[in-house]
Amino acid sequence: MLVSALLMGSSALATVTLSGTPTGASGVVTEVGEDGTTTKTTIYAGVTGSCAGGSTSTCNTCTGTPVTVGATTYQISPCNPTNAHQNLLLNMEFSVSNSSVTSSTDVTVKVGENEVTSGQVTHTYSGGVLSVSVPWGALCSKTSANASTDCSKSFTDDLVVGFKNIGGSSGSTDTATMTISVSSVDMTAITTWFYTDCDVDNGGAEPTVNMGFCHFETYPGDAKIYADRLFVQPNGYPNSISDVDYRGIVFFYEEQLSGETNAQTIARITNASPMTSISLNTRASPPVGDNRITGLNNGSTYCFVMANQDRAGNIYFITPVGNAPSPRPDTELCGTPEKVVGLLDDKSCFIATAAFGSDMAPEVQSFRDFRNEFLFSNKLGKEFVRFYYKHSPYYANRIAQSDAARGVVRLMLWPLLLFAKVSVAFGLWAGIALIFATLGSVVLIYRRFKLPKSRGVA
Repeated sequence: MLVSALLMGSSALATVTLSGTPTGASGVVTEVGEDGTTTKTTIYAGVTGSCAGGSTSTCNTCTGTPVTVGATTYQISPCNPTNAHQNLLLNMEFSVSNSSVTSSTDVTVKVGENEVTSGQVTHTYSGGVLSVSVPWGALCSKTSANASTDCSKSFTDDLVVGFKNIGGSSGSTDTATMTISVSSVDMTAITTWFYTDCDVDNGGAEPTVNMGFCHFETYPGDAKIYADRLFVQPNGYPNSISDVDYRGIVFFYEEQLSGETNAQTIARITNASPMTSISLNTRASPPVGDNRITGLNNGSTYCFVMANQDRAGNIYFITPVGNAPSPRPDTELCGTPEKVVGLLDDKSCFIATAAFGSDMAPEVQSFRDFRNEFLFSNKLGKEFVRFYYKHSPYYANRIAQSDAARGVVRLMLWPLLLFAKVSVAFGLWAGIALIFATLGSVVLIYRRFKLPKSRGVA
């Protein structure tokens, strides 16, 4: 990954490149330009709670330990599986294409305009590779934006690593500039712990802060649960309340034990429960792609809690449950996967599969994508899917037994397939516009080429 840098001096022209991915961070994101070169490298540190990690690795604060604030104890709280801390060393390696850079090269590290004390920076040089290490506590204490020695305050700033070229006649300096971004969740107040439900279609109040996703309901499938009716806070997602964008949503869940009620199962969910992530598709509305939680057992009930996760790994703005304000009803959070409900799942798309000959055909997948995005997101669509579950198997079996029937059905499905593809790629209104445009073209062609009526001879 290339970080642009210039040698400012009269001795020689040098290039500084960041070799590989820095370690000792919660995450690293590299932005690449149209020419394939790196335009920006951002190094993230997520801090949610404290942990006794050493200098060589992040630590996991998703331990399932209840947290008490004031007189209230909460079963689930924000956490970070890759939590940074003040003693954690950020390690970077740079390739320097200048033979005059020697092992005696001095190194400076600045956060913005403020230089980190030289005694807190360690470096080695060998074979043209310069390794630099600095503790996060030293970096967090030098930002002008929101300084703290324990990285308990969020900020984003430039990280400038300078190499004093002792071999150069003018003592010039090469620099590499990156971005560091610290996202810290306040564990002393619950204002960012739980989201306020924003199901505005059902009368929920619209939140005034960027809480990310703030509503879901479970819908059963075959060996899976769909995160249905996903709503996202409309204040510029993926912007978060800090300088770090959201990167997705996660679900903590538990399988119901024999004799348990839904409420009892939900009460067992902590931030150490099994967790699954959903990656985002920003073209969709809401911006979510595959909303399936898979690998579940048919006939077993599961209960879920959703949370938002930012690029620094912090997990917060969680579904309110237990002692949280305005906890959600268990009917929304629990579901039971069943084969009979999931007949239209990945390998049982009856009529389309029969027509195109394989449940893995790309045409069949296009119909599944349309179903997941537009039918499962509303009541009318769900009723249509249930009707399809009930009546399509008989006709699919008849179609599969006849090559002629398969050909006819394929021909009939192509317009619907085009509509599904356009709707998924560009939105439902684009698909509807395509239908009207096609119908209009057919009418015009018909009027232009229809035969004139025969007239009698007087």
